[in-house]
Amino acid sequence: PPRGPQRFLAMALSFLQAIMLLLLLTVCGTAANLMLARASARYREMGLRLALGSPRARVARLFLVENLILAFAGALVGLVLAWWGARALAATPLTIGFPFNFDIPLDSTAILFLAALAVLCALACGLAPAMQVARIDPQTALRAGASPDGRSLFRNALMAGQVGLAVVALVAAGLFLRSFLETQS
Repeated sequence: PPRGPQRFLAMALSFLQAIMLLLLLTVCGTAANLMLARASARYREMGLRLALGSPRARVARLFLVENLILAFAGALVGLVLAWWGARALAATPLTIGFPFNFDIPLDSTAILFLAALAVLCALACGLAPAMQVARIDPQTALRAGASPDGRSLFRNALMAGQVGLAVVALVAAGLFLRSFLETQS
């Protein structure tokens, strides 16, 4: 087991990973809420597709494919930022009292993990809109002035969860910063 400064650094990195996971969950909740709002805006379009004979599974699959494309585009941007950040960290001189190597390789394992995470996030964000679209009644959707029910219980719970996760992430980041400053002094 690591000792001294290395143990502290390992604990700090684990804590940072937990904060990033909370941030990822918050972003997934935000994306899911936006996708639900987008599905509501496309209510008549989906009703028309269903009225013309498109199977409900195909219409729901449309939302899942859109989410996969968005997730992989975000993963690609994240990969570029990670590559740039790893290069920047490797080039930065360290001012701490012990040697630490920031040479972080972006190998096939990291890329596969990123792809799996993108698929998981796409499914988490796209499942609720796909289920909402699958329940559309084409006759109701095509009526003049028809709109889906207002805010659903799921959307309200999702929004409350987002706020809760954001507060937890902010508190955790503040505690981390405070302990880091105390350790530094």
